[in-house]
Amino acid sequence: MYNRNYGGFDYVRIHSELLTSVLNRKSLTLIP
Repeated sequence: MYNRNYGGFDYVRIHSELLTSVLNRKSLTLIP
């Protein structure tokens, strides 16, 4: 096994960024 902590942190960081971008797009779509 390799550095699991770094891999987990990187995954969470990327996942949070994707989730934020999706929420922003939905907000822009709902709010004209």
